[in-house]
Order: sequence, then structure tokens, then C-alpha cells
Amino acid sequence: MHYLYFTLFLVLFQIVYSIFSHGVGSLYMKLAFLFPLVLGVFISLLYTFGPGEGRLASDFRQMGIVSLSIGSILHGVFDIYGSEAALVSVFFYAGAILVLVSFISYIFYRISYIEK
Repeated sequence: MHYLYFTLFLVLFQIVYSIFSHGVGSLYMKLAFLFPLVLGVFISLLYTFGPGEGRLASDFRQMGIVSLSIGSILHGVFDIYGSEAALVSVFFYAGAILVLVSFISYIFYRISYIEK
């Protein structure tokens, strides 16, 4: 449920930020809410029909979602400001790796669950 709240927060953040950005926008800023929506809400709904995902997989997925969302917001802020920061891409790489580790951890959790 907290992913839904985080999604709503990002939507409200984008709306408020666009009001004060004097008509300048960024696609990264506008679509930052998709990370917690797709990777958080939808995948959590899929996991409700099974044994769950385990604490480790859940933690890695949560860290990945936050990294991807923050990276998207920062990229949007730098786009609106009109500059570029090379280190913003680190958030996307770290988020993708964390989500991948979460998926691998989920697979191992499912294998150990089936063996029991």
C-alpha cells in the first residue's frame, strides 16, 4: 500500500513543481511516478496470489524503486534547469541492478518455498 502513497506523492510533486517551473517541463519529471506504480503497486498485486516474495527481495525492490524514482526526478530537475549531470545516470544503473537482484532473490525464495 505504501507504493500507492509514494506514487500519489510523486504525482503531486510533479504537479506542484510544474506550477512553479514557469512552463518548462521534463519528461523524466512527468513520468517519475511510473516506477513505483509499475514496479511497486502492480508487482505487489501479482505477489498477493502466491506465497509472497520474501523480505530480502522486498527490500531490494523497494531500494530499486526509490533509486529509479530519485534518478528520474533529478534528471528532470537538471533538464528543467538546462544543464547535465553525468552522475544522475548512476541512480538508473543502481536502481536497475537492485530490481534485478530483487527478482533473482524472489526466484531463490520461490525455489526454497516449493522445496518445503
